[in-house]
Amino acid sequence: MSKRALCVFIVVALFTLVGPLPTAFSQPKFVIKYHDVSPPTKIAGTAPTVWWMDEVEKQTKGRVKFDRVFGAALGGWADQLENVRNGVFDMGPILPTYHPAKTPLSNVAEFPFITNNPAAHAKAMTELCRHPSLMEETKKYNQMFLFGTSSDPFQVISKVPIKSLKDFKGLSIRAHGIYATAMERVGAAPAFIASPELFSALEKGMVSSALFAYTITVDYGITDVIKYATDIGGICIFPYYISMNLDTWNKLPPDIQKIMRDLADKTPAKTGEIVKVAEKAAVAKMKAKGITFLDLSKEDKAQLKKVGGVPLWDEWAKEMDGKGLPGTVIKKFFVEKVQKYEKEMKY
Repeated sequence: MSKRALCVFIVVALFTLVGPLPTAFSQPKFVIKYHDVSPPTKIAGTAPTVWWMDEVEKQTKGRVKFDRVFGAALGGWADQLENVRNGVFDMGPILPTYHPAKTPLSNVAEFPFITNNPAAHAKAMTELCRHPSLMEETKKYNQMFLFGTSSDPFQVISKVPIKSLKDFKGLSIRAHGIYATAMERVGAAPAFIASPELFSALEKGMVSSALFAYTITVDYGITDVIKYATDIGGICIFPYYISMNLDTWNKLPPDIQKIMRDLADKTPAKTGEIVKVAEKAAVAKMKAKGITFLDLSKEDKAQLKKVGGVPLWDEWAKEMDGKGLPGTVIKKFFVEKVQKYEKEMKY
């Protein structure tokens, strides 16, 4: 038997005994079900996460595929945490305001007047996701927060002009949660009104103003019932934690986990890019509707933060400490991260 024939014989024999050598095509593939209450066209929370999923699929060369479900087909915002926990779907955005008793430390990202920079806010949230205390908190619900993403800043939209701090006295304003408390501290009269009902409430005079982001002001057609928009320094940037079921995460090989984490670190900057473009477009549409844009003085913005911001941060930390949770530690961590990234990530 010739040497060539002998080599062919050996290869065939090995193939028969061992089977085909592994290739990229034979590597395990992972289908991850993602559920978002919002439509796929939504900017806040959704668009940056869609970018992340697209990049994961590209960089894993098809080994990871996301089965994307939008529009509350599998439940509402209040259901997201438990649905990820129970594997109804593998991952999705979590809004901490819907379950403050279950993941209380995550609510640090709702501090009023902490920043008007969505990129810095999302970056601080992403680092918070890896803080041992938050990881322990989410582990109780069989999940981990991969990264944070943020909305454009909430300002004041109104039927009456808001030119200075004194204009908040007695102002009827749509606000919720800790932001309603912030408005009370500066003398306003807050009322909770669901977003879909705000148009009617403003039209009927139930309130004369609202804390609202400019992008959703346009989305809800509220431009038809307001005359002014006032930059108050951004009382609120709505936080979205992108969470994955722990069982799903643990099934992924280390190289895929690394790709996901590396891209998670890039998503806050992408959040800033996406939100800035969307906010700029929204402002243009509002101006085209004849809405007048106002801007509080630096002194008034500082006073709003002093009265309706920092004291509420401290009260939150004290409340968490009283429950045996590291509230002061988490407050310090998050505030310092936001301040750090405000300097490094422009918006």
